[in-house]
Amino acid sequence: MDAPLSWLSLFRPINKCQTQLCVRVLGFLTSAKAQSIMATLENVVDRVLGEIINGDDDLCDLDGIARASEKEAAGKKKTPFIEVNMKLVEDACSSLAENCISVAARSVFKNISRPTVLEAVRFLNQCLVPRTKFIRSSRELAWRNFYANYVTNMPYVITATGSPQAATWLCQRLFETLLHENYPLSSPTERQEKDQECEDLGVEGRDIVSYIGGHILSKLKQRLAKFTKNDTNEAISTCLDDFLTTKEKAQNQLFTSTMDRGRLVYLKPQAEKFFLLLEIKMRNVCSARNLNGCKLSDFEEMCAADETITSAFHSFTAEASTTTKEVVFSKVTLFFFKIRVHHECKTFKEKLNSMSRVSKQTKGLRKKLKEGSSMSSD
Repeated sequence: MDAPLSWLSLFRPINKCQTQLCVRVLGFLTSAKAQSIMATLENVVDRVLGEIINGDDDLCDLDGIARASEKEAAGKKKTPFIEVNMKLVEDACSSLAENCISVAARSVFKNISRPTVLEAVRFLNQCLVPRTKFIRSSRELAWRNFYANYVTNMPYVITATGSPQAATWLCQRLFETLLHENYPLSSPTERQEKDQECEDLGVEGRDIVSYIGGHILSKLKQRLAKFTKNDTNEAISTCLDDFLTTKEKAQNQLFTSTMDRGRLVYLKPQAEKFFLLLEIKMRNVCSARNLNGCKLSDFEEMCAADETITSAFHSFTAEASTTTKEVVFSKVTLFFFKIRVHHECKTFKEKLNSMSRVSKQTKGLRKKLKEGSSMSSD
């Protein structure tokens, strides 16, 4: 099927009035036909699960996934960077000539030779690092390279500009432009909208999502413990621990604390935000308006392309290596999707069974009323 969850989206908002309408429709059918329809729909549910969820064993082999991730990254075609060029130098000099805080430096930027400056600042291109799904991580590494190369190359930039102060302003302005072009971040407006969507889930909704997140981390740690200890598995285990905090430090995770009998885990606020963003993405992907991303792998790719989600993940896993973060991000995201789809399908099947029972009761009531009417006429 092109859109495996399209039928599920139609039934998700079902309410009492819709249930009654379905019962009336089923009342016109024979019992055999009604049961046949129910059986067909249940088969569709099972088929949907088979189509969008596969590779359950892959969730266990985290070490193997790490090796595959490294191989995939090595074979992936690199997107060319936007490097320092004459236009960027001209724009930076013109902007600083008008707006530089240092009034004395403004005249320098108006008169310096652009071609000479361009040759002096080409070292900025060497500071850029390959883009990963974690944009903020790439930006941090690029800044680290910038500060390391800045000291070595500053004499050349000072010679080109004739002013140490102007050289500092120009290098920072150009490198900030390179970061903006090569590692774009979501806008403040987009982040505010996502924050509002998280709030709209409500206290109970956020609580349940946190519980699901804790369950996923517990399962992954249990599965990881079955493998032989090595550096890769140790790094993954440490990254999974970065999600967690103690019960005393946990915030607003009432459902988890109520269900806890000593074995449940609690999320850091940043990790809780990450799972809330996954829930929002899940709802958007599986809505009637957008049904193109309901495959397991597609969902992971959509989350990886969402800078708000990857930044939330990076906020509490910054110390882990890029490979480790990509493995954990992938497995946590796919596991979350799997659990949520199972829940949606289970809920839908329960509604079908409920409609079937109500239909039988309605038919039985009609039969009794008909028998009572016949006896009265006699």
